[in-house]
Amino acid sequence: MSNLPSMDGLLHVLQVCRFERSQSCALYSHTCVCSWGLDASPELEHNVVSVLAESGLLTIAWNLFLKLKYRSVCSWNSLLTGFIRFGNPYHAINLYEKMQADHFTPNDHTYVALLKACTDLKAISAGARIHAEISAKSYLACNLHINSTLVHMYATSGLLVKAREIFDSIPDPSIVSWNALVAGYVRHGYGSQALHCFIQMHEAGIAPNEITYVCVLKACGITKALEMGRNVHAEVSRKNLVMNNSIIQGALVDMYAKCGLLKIAQGVFDKLPTRCLITWTALISGYANHGYGIEALDCCEEMRIEGISPNSVTFACSLKACGIVGAKGKGSEIHVEVSQNGLLWLNPVIGNALLSMYINCEMLSRAEEVFKELTSRDVVTWNILIAGYTKYELHEEALDLFNQMIQDGYRPDAVTYIFILKCCGIVRAGDVVIEIHIELARQGLLEKEPEVNNAMVHTYAKCGCLRASQEVFYRSQTQDVVAWTAYILGFIEHNHASEALRCYTQMQLEGVYPNAITYICLLKACGMTKSKCKGQLLHAQIVNNKLLAADPSVSDALIHMYADCGSLSKVKEVLDRRSAPVESLWDSMLDAYANHRHCEKPFIFPDIMTSNELFPDTVTCLSCMRA
Repeated sequence: MSNLPSMDGLLHVLQVCRFERSQSCALYSHTCVCSWGLDASPELEHNVVSVLAESGLLTIAWNLFLKLKYRSVCSWNSLLTGFIRFGNPYHAINLYEKMQADHFTPNDHTYVALLKACTDLKAISAGARIHAEISAKSYLACNLHINSTLVHMYATSGLLVKAREIFDSIPDPSIVSWNALVAGYVRHGYGSQALHCFIQMHEAGIAPNEITYVCVLKACGITKALEMGRNVHAEVSRKNLVMNNSIIQGALVDMYAKCGLLKIAQGVFDKLPTRCLITWTALISGYANHGYGIEALDCCEEMRIEGISPNSVTFACSLKACGIVGAKGKGSEIHVEVSQNGLLWLNPVIGNALLSMYINCEMLSRAEEVFKELTSRDVVTWNILIAGYTKYELHEEALDLFNQMIQDGYRPDAVTYIFILKCCGIVRAGDVVIEIHIELARQGLLEKEPEVNNAMVHTYAKCGCLRASQEVFYRSQTQDVVAWTAYILGFIEHNHASEALRCYTQMQLEGVYPNAITYICLLKACGMTKSKCKGQLLHAQIVNNKLLAADPSVSDALIHMYADCGSLSKVKEVLDRRSAPVESLWDSMLDAYANHRHCEKPFIFPDIMTSNELFPDTVTCLSCMRA
C-alpha cells in the first residue's frame, strides 16, 4: 500500500493516460483502484473505466464497470465510445440496451456514439429509430454535434436527400457538418453536388480544412473538373498543406490522373519530398485505370525498391495492370504473394482483381479455380465471372452461375442483370427473361436503373417478344437515345425494318437525337427496305453531325446500305472518302456489283485494292467469280 500514489497523484496519472492512451499506464491505475477498494472514490473509479476503455482494454474496463456500486452516464459513454473506436459497434448497441434497462438517461455524447455505431454497422433502421428518439427530446434536437453526426450517418448510408434536409435545418453548420455532407456526396459518386456544396461553404465564410480539400479533390476527379482541381491545388499550396500531408498529396495525384493528365500527376508525384504508400498507390491506380499497364507495373517495382510494401489497393491495381498487358507470369507471382500474406482471403477487392486478371489473360479455367477458393465474396465477385463467361460466349455457364448466386443468398445488382439479360437474349431464354422482369418490377429496378430497363427492352426483342419489349419501353420513365436505339434494334433483328424507321420518326418528334449506334441501325433498316431516299437523308444528317470521321462503323454502315440499295456510285464515293479502307468493305462493294449484274467492274478491283496496300482474300475471289 505504501508504494501506491495518493488519490491526487493518481488523478494526475490518469490525465497522462488519457493524453497518451497508454495501456501500461491504464493498467497501473486499475491496480491502484483495486488495491484501495472500489468504494474509495466513485469519481476515480469512473475515470479509470474511461481510461481503460480509451486505451482499448475493453474487457478489463467492462469487468471493473460491472463491479461499480455507482455508475454514471459518463462511464456508460466511455464504454460505448471505446467499443466503437476499437471496432466493436455491435457491442456498443447492446450496451445501450443495458443502459436503458438500468434506467439511465442518455445525453448528447451517448447519442453521438450510438449514431456512429449505426453508421459503422450500416444499420440505418436502428439509426432512424435513435433519430426519432432524439427528435422527441426538443433540447437535443438542435444540438450541433448530434446533427452533424446525423448528417454523416445518412450521407454515408446513401440517404443524401435526408442528410441534406438535416443539414439545412442546422442554423449555423460547422466545418464538421459541411465535411459530412461533402464526403457523403463524394462517397456515392455525386461529384457535382459535392463541388456545389464546396462553393456554398466558401460563400458562407467557412474555411475548408484538410478533410474538405481531400473530398473536393476527389469530387474534381469524379467530374473531371480540372479547372476547379487546379484552383484547389493552388489553394492548398498557398496554405502549405501539400508537403506534410500525404492524404492531400495522394488526392492531388489521383485528381490529375482521373482527369487524364497522367504527366501532370507524375510531375506532382516527382516533386514530393517523400513518397508514401498513399501517393504511390494513387499514381499506380491512375496508370492502370487509363490502360497504361506497363507504366503501372514499373511504378510497383520502383515502389518496392524504395522499401514500401503494397496494400490491398496497390495489389488490386497491379493485378489490373497485369490483365491489361497480359502479364500472366507477374499476375501469378502476385497471386502467390497475396495468398501467403493472407490478404486474398480477407479482402474481396483483391480476389475480384485476381479474377479479372485471369479472365483478361485468357485463363478462364484458372479464374474458375480462384472463384471456388475465395472465402470472401461479394456481388462484384459474381459479376466478374458472369462477365467473363459472357466475354467468351459461354452464355449457358453464365446463366448457371446466376442461379447459383441466388441460391447462395447473394442479391444481384444492376450490373448482374445487364449481363444476364444479354445472355438470355443470345440463347433466347424467354422464360428466364419473364422471371427476371417480375423480380426487377418487384424491386423497382427498372425505374431506378435506366440501363437495366434498356437491356430488358433489347432482350425481349431479341427473344422475339416484341409486344413485351414495346410495353417495357413505353412504361420507362427515361426514354433516352439508348432506350430508343434498343427498341429500334429489336425490330431490325426480327426483319421489321419499316417499323424501325417509323420508330425513328416518333423518336424525332420526341426531341431525342440519334447517336452513332442509332444511325447504324437505321442505315441497316434502309438497306433492308431498299429505302435509298431515307438513307440519303440519314447520310446528310451524319455528315452534319461529323460522325463519318469520328466513327468508322458509321461509314461501314453507309457503304452496306448503298450496296443493298444498288447505288454503286454512292458506295464507291463513300469508300473513296474513307481514310482507311479495309478488305471487308471492298468485298461488300464487289458483292454489290455482282448482285446487280455489273459483270466487268469487279475484275479491276483486286488491282485497285493492291495499290491501296490491301490484299484480296478468298471472299474477294469468290465475289469476282460470282460476277
